[in-house]
Amino acid sequence: MEQVIHQPSATGVGLATAELILAVQEEFPLVCLKPCEPMEGEDIHLKAYLPIRLEERLAVQHRITEIALAVQDKHDVHVVVVAQPESEAQPDSA
Repeated sequence: MEQVIHQPSATGVGLATAELILAVQEEFPLVCLKPCEPMEGEDIHLKAYLPIRLEERLAVQHRITEIALAVQDKHDVHVVVVAQPESEAQPDSA
């Protein structure tokens, strides 16, 4: 049996990414979103750096995952967003 691999359109991934970014920013106005190279099977992968304490990370990750799953279901893409304290952010390379 041949395996069918789902490949969303670039337009679909773009729309999903924009919606995801806006929804996360609405919920967490101080978020700094950074793109990551998607791993195999992922369409969108972001890190969400927030001014949170390490012990708050689980609750924030849970809410961000809810947002990501809603976008994922709506646009039929695989989304991963990882919440991180902003102290773990890497400086932008020039």
